[in-house]
Amino acid sequence: MILITLLLCAAQNTFEIPGTSRWDGMGMSTFILDDLNGDGVAEMGGAAFCTDYNGANSGSVYVYDGATATQIRRHDGAMRSSRLGRFATSIDDINGDGVRDYAAGAPLESTFADAAGAVYVWSGATGQRLAWISGDVANGKLGTAIASIDDLDGDGTPDLLVGAPGERSGDGRIYAFSGATGLEIDHYNGRSSNGGFGTSLDAVGDVNGDGIEDFAGGEPFAHSNKGDVHIISGSNFHRIRTISGANLNAWFGYRVACIGDADGDGKIDMLIGEPCKDTVHLYNISGSRLRKHEGPGAQSGGPKQGWGHSIASAGDLDEDGYDDYVLGAPGEWAGFNFVNPGAATKIFSGWNGSLLLSVPPTGADDGFGSSLCVGIATPSNGKQVLLIGAPAAGNLSNHQATGLVFGVVLP
Repeated sequence: MILITLLLCAAQNTFEIPGTSRWDGMGMSTFILDDLNGDGVAEMGGAAFCTDYNGANSGSVYVYDGATATQIRRHDGAMRSSRLGRFATSIDDINGDGVRDYAAGAPLESTFADAAGAVYVWSGATGQRLAWISGDVANGKLGTAIASIDDLDGDGTPDLLVGAPGERSGDGRIYAFSGATGLEIDHYNGRSSNGGFGTSLDAVGDVNGDGIEDFAGGEPFAHSNKGDVHIISGSNFHRIRTISGANLNAWFGYRVACIGDADGDGKIDMLIGEPCKDTVHLYNISGSRLRKHEGPGAQSGGPKQGWGHSIASAGDLDEDGYDDYVLGAPGEWAGFNFVNPGAATKIFSGWNGSLLLSVPPTGADDGFGSSLCVGIATPSNGKQVLLIGAPAAGNLSNHQATGLVFGVVLP
């Protein structure tokens, strides 16, 4: 019955937040905050990484009222080609006011070196900038991926993981920065030449039992683009284990996402995207694969639908005691050029992999599902919302696409 309920909900309780200018890429990132104005509905965020307010492709991050979908605030990239909002996310409360904060990367910002990148952190409550962390390595692309992690340095404040896949001549690096000061705590270097370590990352709980949260980082271009995912200790930044891809030119690890406990063993499980194989894998944290989901491109000659480009936790949506997950299929793209149509965004049961929810795309060439986020929409009753980014929505053929954030209110 839960599947029927969710499918009906998807058809009846939806909304859209469109971009505001031609080819601004609205929906490249989506996130959910707390209830900031006391109306009982959590606020939402979306990023349009190609807006031009401070020069072409400077990018913007927006916060919207959760009840009305009207804009509350906007943050713009500092300079031309910064691409602020290429990745944006809510993070744990770092300024101690009891409200979740949010962060975004500007991976091509060039303050100290060309395309060195930068990360911005803002107060969820006020929108005040709390931190700015700038890269200083040319083409380092700091801010390509960002995630919260529990307190690593013992100061009582959650910290921040940031990927810089272009540093070290493309080998890549993941940094941990203090949430309290913005200073570097430590870092871990990629292990493969031009592997792009730090293209993806996420915190994964305490894997080695030392009381400190650990993290995973994707290295999708390692070993002739087979790809690796490394599990790293948050206490000493040593490698705990590596999960390796098996297919040439498949980009295993292009996306990683912790989803909670899907198999009931009491430990966190992890999604790993392999987009050039049109595949998403579910692994437990010990490195054993639980299952995989394949698009038609997983078969020789099949058209790629973009499986593996966007993955996220959905929490325990069907209330069976196991955490579920959401997968996007935004289509196949060569840069900004559309190649193959995408498909529905789908939520699957963590326990058995069955389909719980399917949301059809707004358009075959909209990039629907490029970003995904599930979070609490109404704190008073626990009702959740699924946000789906479609950064190419609009008239793509005439270069009039503005993008949008598509929302589904879940029961």
